[in-house]
Amino acid sequence: MCNKNTSSTKELLLQQEADYLQLPDLNHIYKDVKLPCKGKSGCTIRWDSSDPFLLSPSGIVYRPEEKDGKKTITLTAELTYKGIVRKKTFNAIILPEYKHKKVTWIPFLRLETEPGINPVLPNYVWIEYNNGTKKEELVIWEGIPEGELKKKGNFTAKGHLKSNPRITIPAYISVKYNSIDRQKKGSAVYLTEVNLIQDTIFTQNNKRTLAYLKLLDPDRMLYSFRSTFHMDTKNVKPLGGWEEPIGLLRGHSTGHFLSALALAYSATGDREIKEKLDYMVNSLKELQDLSSGTPSRFKTLCTKENADQSLWGQQVSEWGKGYLSAYPPDQFALLEEYTPYPTIWAPYYTYHKLLAGLLNCYEYAQNDIALTIACGMGDWVYDRLLALPSEQLNKMWSMYIAGEYGGMNESLSQLYLLTGNLNYLKASLLFDNHKVFEGLAQNMDSITMLHANQHIPQMIGALKEYEATGEIHYYLTAYYFWHLVTKHYAYSIGGVGRSENFKEIDILAGNIDTDRNCETCAAYNMLKLSKALYCYEPENSEYMDYYEKTLFNQVIASQNPVVTEHMHHGVTYMLPIGPGQHKEYGTDYEEFTCCHGTGMENHVKYQENIYFLNKEENKIYINLYIPSVLHSSELGTILTIYGKFPGEKTTITIKTETKITCCFRIPHWCRTSFRLVLNGKEIHPNETGSGYVCLSRTWSENDRLDIYTPYELALVYTPDDLDLPVASIMYGPFVMAALSSIKDWITLILSPKLRDCFRIEWQKDKPVLYYDDLEFIPIYAAHHVDYHTYFKINIPYVD
Repeated sequence: MCNKNTSSTKELLLQQEADYLQLPDLNHIYKDVKLPCKGKSGCTIRWDSSDPFLLSPSGIVYRPEEKDGKKTITLTAELTYKGIVRKKTFNAIILPEYKHKKVTWIPFLRLETEPGINPVLPNYVWIEYNNGTKKEELVIWEGIPEGELKKKGNFTAKGHLKSNPRITIPAYISVKYNSIDRQKKGSAVYLTEVNLIQDTIFTQNNKRTLAYLKLLDPDRMLYSFRSTFHMDTKNVKPLGGWEEPIGLLRGHSTGHFLSALALAYSATGDREIKEKLDYMVNSLKELQDLSSGTPSRFKTLCTKENADQSLWGQQVSEWGKGYLSAYPPDQFALLEEYTPYPTIWAPYYTYHKLLAGLLNCYEYAQNDIALTIACGMGDWVYDRLLALPSEQLNKMWSMYIAGEYGGMNESLSQLYLLTGNLNYLKASLLFDNHKVFEGLAQNMDSITMLHANQHIPQMIGALKEYEATGEIHYYLTAYYFWHLVTKHYAYSIGGVGRSENFKEIDILAGNIDTDRNCETCAAYNMLKLSKALYCYEPENSEYMDYYEKTLFNQVIASQNPVVTEHMHHGVTYMLPIGPGQHKEYGTDYEEFTCCHGTGMENHVKYQENIYFLNKEENKIYINLYIPSVLHSSELGTILTIYGKFPGEKTTITIKTETKITCCFRIPHWCRTSFRLVLNGKEIHPNETGSGYVCLSRTWSENDRLDIYTPYELALVYTPDDLDLPVASIMYGPFVMAALSSIKDWITLILSPKLRDCFRIEWQKDKPVLYYDDLEFIPIYAAHHVDYHTYFKINIPYVD
């Protein structure tokens, strides 16, 4: 084409060159730009800059000082070919020279631990800089010096800021013997005493779940149980997915269904829900009454090599008195022979779901028959496992998935606390997973590469064992596990794991794997553990900070807001956080995964941790600013939370006849900007030092307390990097997802002042961010779209 001499051909060629001419990202220039001087056709390109003192015609960049901010200039390319000239202009933004601010204050960290036990080091610390700002920064800690924990004395642990490794953070550790004694300091409120109000995502998700629970056919939920016990299946269609009639985990969803019905009835008092619950319980009691024999004498004809279900025991009279499940006891017997997954599939896990569901029916819905059934199931377990040596039990519980037992130790301990029958406590202790528990009790990582949701419920159980026995090592096992997971394994949405497993400690970015992260039922159980630990330390907001993060960014994000003919309650299994991923949801009857089961429970108990009561001290903790009304019969108080969700202002009114203390959680994301305004006047009650401000007074019916929680942008980094640091973008409590189907990682070139990089708008009652052409929305709203949760971060400092 270049050899043609006609003017029109030259002009066309030059126009094509101009159209083809593109430069890399000109919105964030911080280094020299390579400006081409020749086109493909051989045309010459000469460059001109509107400000050569910022960007020279040869592409050299001279960044302005930070105080002057970013600068916009015009680059003009002049293309010449055989006397024909074309011009093309580009707008370019030159970033200023960012310099790390000088640190003027770091916290004085003094911690205590016992010999042989690693201290719990904080993940984040508040830092003050020379420009007057305070910021919560991620700390990367070095290993504890060998031998320092073996004796009493003092030593210093060293860490550095993730954002600036030159800033060191010391922690002064005292090693000494302490007598640890933890007692509960109050209790969560009853679901019957809290009502969700206003039209929010909480009430919307809740309504969909209640409708789904009413939709589910109880006879279909009982199909495999009745079939197993050779009873009339009522001519209904069996369930699909993991609940199919030959599924090895069948029956687990029926347990979740019972729990969901119990929770829903407690929260609503709905008679239709109660009638369905009672029908389920009565039907299960009829089946359990058919079981007879001695549990420990049941033998299977199966072997590890041949466990075909045609060989499973069919004589109900041989299964053992009290036995109740959706299949004969053969999987339990095969586990005792160390039969691996997938030949068998977690028989005690399924047993636990049913046992927990029945206990919930008793405790939340006052169904006494449910407790009777649970006792029979507990008797069966006690007789079956008591005959096994501890070495055999230890090996069983260490088996991947096959030995997964859910929270059997939790339910059996609770059964003991309800009945006083010591056999149930003894049975609970038989589930101690010593291989994992013993390391955790010393704050040692014994969970790397283990199945996450196989072990989280065990920790809930360990805490319940502490309640039942008073043996402190059970408390420490759960306590250190929680801190280990939330500080070293949890992603920004609160979820954990890759392909259901904990991977390497502090390797989070390196384990982001398309759509295989953050199993939803693991989040469910982490919230359950957080609630249980919080009862012992209600003054410590750390538990509720994590609870809020996970509730707002994984749990409420997990339900499909679109209802279809076959999907009235679609919930996620995994909640993807990889580049360009999207959520997938289960249907009404054809999946029944573990997360479908916990999903039935998740959305009917949002109100369980909004408030916490300490009756002895006449104290109410307000943990979550979710629109709701508390009717506390114990304190004679009606407390109402009004406000948009999401929103940066909450209004609280309180009606009470006595003087009470209200403790308001200061969310970690607005620790420096949180404000209280009582009856139009800003007040400054003392902060407790652990994330709450408390206000004691005799409240008037006309009192109005406004709480301001301004949203700010923040980067939540992973401990590890890829080729660049990796982080999520948060706005207030919300992880913001970028809408993009690109499967490669997106790099964001940012300023230390994040508000300079994003345009913030509110659309349809939710915050929306814009970065260049990228749109970000809260991950809870990211449905039926591809999105990114994590990004490579480049803040081009010059020092």
